[in-house]
Amino acid sequence: MALHITSSGDKMTIPSNATTNPRAAITVSFWLYYDRASFLSSDTNGMFEMRNDSSGHTFTSYVDSSNRVHLRGDTSSTLQATNDTGTIPLQTWTHWAFTYDGTANTLTIFKTGVQVGQLTSAGSSLDSTVNTTAIGWWNDIAGLTSYYSDFRIYNVARTGSQILSDYNKRLTGSEANLKAYYKLLTDVNDSTSGGNNGTLAGGAAFSSAVGEPTFLATASGGFFLAAY
Repeated sequence: MALHITSSGDKMTIPSNATTNPRAAITVSFWLYYDRASFLSSDTNGMFEMRNDSSGHTFTSYVDSSNRVHLRGDTSSTLQATNDTGTIPLQTWTHWAFTYDGTANTLTIFKTGVQVGQLTSAGSSLDSTVNTTAIGWWNDIAGLTSYYSDFRIYNVARTGSQILSDYNKRLTGSEANLKAYYKLLTDVNDSTSGGNNGTLAGGAAFSSAVGEPTFLATASGGFFLAAY
């Protein structure tokens, strides 16, 4: 099972607070299956968003009309962006991680643990106010027609090696710096002690149509198989 986003209004919202929206440094990561047989030039839609509803300033990932993945971050009241110059894979599970590092002043995109885009001189802090935190959503625009699995929020900017160490493993929820964790198997509950359970909106629902990435039971050992 995995969370399926199909049309405008579909999304999963998460409580917006200091735990789910760390501002000095953050990593948002998840597995995504882009549910299209071919690219659509109109499919400029969001993967996730953390937004100040008043100013519109945001930390978000989205896919543009050229089917490239972007990361946008509001730093010092200026919208910054970095992007993967390759197109998003079609109909296969792919792991994405998006980081902001307020010390190094960088916004970075990782695809299956490999850096594919980075903006330097990105500023020293994200917008201090976040009203909306959502999966499958960007700027009130429809979410990307996709399946989501294993959505995580960390309060550090993880490195490529750190991402590779456990991107293909189900976690317990007690790992260091992990502030919110949604396995997205059959529910939207937070598997950490934070209790920031999600809420589904629109037609967002769980589906077994494409299966899920094959994970270990925990991050302690075993084998992993997945399509890239």
